[in-house]
Amino acid sequence: MNIPFFNREIVSFHAAALVLGGAALIAKLLGLFRDRLLAARFGAGDELDVYYAAFQIPDILYTVLLVGAASAAVLPALLAVERRGKAEGERFLGNLLTVFSVGAVAAAFIAVIAAPFFVPLLAPGFGPEKLDLAIRLTRFMLGNVVFLGVASILSTLLQARHRFFAFALPPIVYNIGIIVGILVFVPVVGVMGLAMGVLLGGIFQVLVQLPAVRGLGFRFRPRVDLGDPGFRSVLRTSLPRVAALSLSQITLAILAAIASLFVGGSLAAFRLAANLLFVPVGLFGVSYALAVFPKLSGASLDGSGEHFREHFVAGFRNILFWALPATALLIVLRAHIVRVILGSGAFDWGDTRLVAALLAAMAVAIISESVLPLVLRGFYALGRTREPLLWNIIGSLSTVVFAFGLMLWFGASPGLLANLARVLRIGDLPNPEVLAVGVAFALGSLLTAAFLLLALHRTVRRAFGVPIGLAGDIAAMVGASVLAGIAAYLALIPFPALIATNTFLGIFAQGLTAGSVGCLVYGVILFTQKNPELWGLLASVRGRRVSPAAVPLVFEAEKLDGEAGK
Repeated sequence: MNIPFFNREIVSFHAAALVLGGAALIAKLLGLFRDRLLAARFGAGDELDVYYAAFQIPDILYTVLLVGAASAAVLPALLAVERRGKAEGERFLGNLLTVFSVGAVAAAFIAVIAAPFFVPLLAPGFGPEKLDLAIRLTRFMLGNVVFLGVASILSTLLQARHRFFAFALPPIVYNIGIIVGILVFVPVVGVMGLAMGVLLGGIFQVLVQLPAVRGLGFRFRPRVDLGDPGFRSVLRTSLPRVAALSLSQITLAILAAIASLFVGGSLAAFRLAANLLFVPVGLFGVSYALAVFPKLSGASLDGSGEHFREHFVAGFRNILFWALPATALLIVLRAHIVRVILGSGAFDWGDTRLVAALLAAMAVAIISESVLPLVLRGFYALGRTREPLLWNIIGSLSTVVFAFGLMLWFGASPGLLANLARVLRIGDLPNPEVLAVGVAFALGSLLTAAFLLLALHRTVRRAFGVPIGLAGDIAAMVGASVLAGIAAYLALIPFPALIATNTFLGIFAQGLTAGSVGCLVYGVILFTQKNPELWGLLASVRGRRVSPAAVPLVFEAEKLDGEAGK
């Protein structure tokens, strides 16, 4: 099938960036709509606990299997093989698809059998009925591992051929599949309809790319050659990266397991808060990291330490320019954000307050999680893929230790927990203990980012003889963000007397006004101080400056925010 729209080649960097950026925004909005439907249908209760718990094993398995499907590893290998001819590229992808599919089916089959053993470990607080349902959902969702992996490999081919329309669609249709499950399947078969929607989303990811793949004229033939140099290159390149991603998934799974020990709905509240937190991380952190990565790689190849430092610092400061005020405003407007995005149906005011409190406890992680993609790419640009893995291991272990330590501390010091719960306005709720998970996530994220940043600083100094050096007016951005948060808080005070804030429109108007005031204060302060990031942004907008140098040369599909319906 040849569909011109999907088969259209986009060679302009700017056009590709617009397509991918627009698609990413649509996927994010659909993800928020998906979460709103989930919250409205189930609330932060037992059924949503089960749904998120059922994602743990498929997510971890898919991440591990990315060792054969990660685009960052497959794309360079594909381009290198295709220099010897199109037939070589077909053999390479045929081999990769065959080996991955067979491996994924085998791994999924083993996981289906072992689910009754592993699911209780990942949801130790579930009773027999919740556990049985979680096992059934897990088994059903495991089929999706194959579809997501195949879709990832097909995406690499489309990326290499600049078919960015088709390349950008999988995250969108994946969320559409889950939404169909919520709206169509759940009313008929109950919570199992969510698993059906997840599987449908995975199938959609493959189907939406097939017309463009076939339009390229590629013919895939089953082939197994474990000794193929291209295949070995993929394994060698992706192993450290996949190990780091697996650590992140395992850490989140352990935190979710701890959350399952508390009152029903605690696990769901934690995952809903995490989903909201990763929206700004994806918009700011990943975007700038992708844009700066080619420049860092070029500076590393040229042996130019000054250029490496210059590009890294520019990316770091621009990420902080957005992440700092986002953190401050999210803390102040947490209840408004949660209520507007999730507040409907079964998701009541108690659920809103709990998710909002968790969001506040985790909010500072917006900064560290946004910076981490750039720091990791700094290591990758230098060809150092193993060193960040070590620090990720230490950071993950620290996060788990923090979670257990805080849980025990709160249990031994109920007064401390009560005071924290009162500050976050959930003192009357039955499950404030779950705050231990949120605080641990934030502390672990900050510690991991600090370790990796110091390690990169040391690596760059050894490699080029120059320090990264993050000196400058970062303190000014921190101060402006704090003042923006205070201004937003003050703007909330007169609202109840002006407009009813117990309605959707009232909450939305109050949050929008306060947020706008905070952004205005932040902008004015930095404008008067001639902040280079703000002035550069204004110059770009006024002059509509667009150049290939400002757009990433390589686009990657990142699994940061758990877009897979988590």
